[in-house]
Amino acid sequence: MVYRHYVKVVVHEHRGEPDGLVISHMPFGPTAYFGLSNTVMRHDIKDEDIGHVSEANPHLILENFTTALGKRTQTILKHLFPPPKDKSKRVITFANNADYISMRHHTYEMPRGASSVALTEVGPRFEMRLYQVKLVGPASCCSPRRPTHFESSFLALVGIL
Repeated sequence: MVYRHYVKVVVHEHRGEPDGLVISHMPFGPTAYFGLSNTVMRHDIKDEDIGHVSEANPHLILENFTTALGKRTQTILKHLFPPPKDKSKRVITFANNADYISMRHHTYEMPRGASSVALTEVGPRFEMRLYQVKLVGPASCCSPRRPTHFESSFLALVGIL
């Protein structure tokens, strides 16, 4: 049996404000559940020269993930993004401080070489708080096993079996 690996991200919102994030590495996990707070969307940033967001893969900064759970969270976040190219000017920072993970999205320029760096926030930005990690993915039903009686009845009802 061939399994394809991919990541599923679900954002929960209440009255237009994002308040939850689920990151699931399919098909076998892990799945991480985060609460979101202090969300500032890209269009709410008051900078005049915010510019366009590049589609280049971002460089990642993962700061202060030192415990065993922190290392697991760092791995979950790191595998959301493909490896960047060297010339990419995008940076996404995940900084852990007192169990709140601050996410920031910037682009950078080096106008006078490596001695000067100019950061421009391009958004969004938010705080995440991890509240659950499941080591199996929600697609664990895809693992090779026999369907239960209820599943067999339902699949026969809808014409799959």
